[in-house]
Amino acid sequence: MKRSILSVWIILLLVVPFHVAFTQPQFSMENLGVNGGLTIKVPIGSFGDVAGLGVGFVVQGEYVFTPQLHILAGFGYVKYGGKDVGYYSYSYSEIPLTGGVKFYLSPGNNLPMRLFILGEFGFHRMGYSWEWRYTDIYGNPRVERYSSGTIKLGVTPGAGVEFNVANFRVDVSGFLAFVTGSYSHIGIRSTVHFNLGKK
Repeated sequence: MKRSILSVWIILLLVVPFHVAFTQPQFSMENLGVNGGLTIKVPIGSFGDVAGLGVGFVVQGEYVFTPQLHILAGFGYVKYGGKDVGYYSYSYSEIPLTGGVKFYLSPGNNLPMRLFILGEFGFHRMGYSWEWRYTDIYGNPRVERYSSGTIKLGVTPGAGVEFNVANFRVDVSGFLAFVTGSYSHIGIRSTVHFNLGKK
């Protein structure tokens, strides 16, 4: 039952933002685009005790609702570096599914540089595994392994700058992700925007 409810929420999170955009009277494919790029994340708090630097990718759909307000929805994948704590070795990965908005502080679309703030909300599928290496009572080396996953909620505020370079929009942003279950992290990402409606 819980998984069914969670699946519905995930679908709503990814579909509702663009349903709102598509049903607007002024909807145009020229306002629809895709962002793709790389992200680097640093675990904080207790998460930083068991996980190292995370590197991954992000893919987002982006709709220009107004010249200053853009709607976002997307996903990604991040692999965190492993850490050894005592006799245990830990490894983590993350699949974020988020929706949100990006607000530009200046209205012009063709400016060489624009600052923006953003806010995202969504689900973070955290995969984790650990290994326990020890020596049994007969002196033989032993290894026990365990892996599982959990889905947590997260809220991510951030800010960044966008550059218009040779007819491409390239942005760099920093963010702080508050994720339930002590999986919070800070990070940066850089994406390139592709306009789907441009001929």
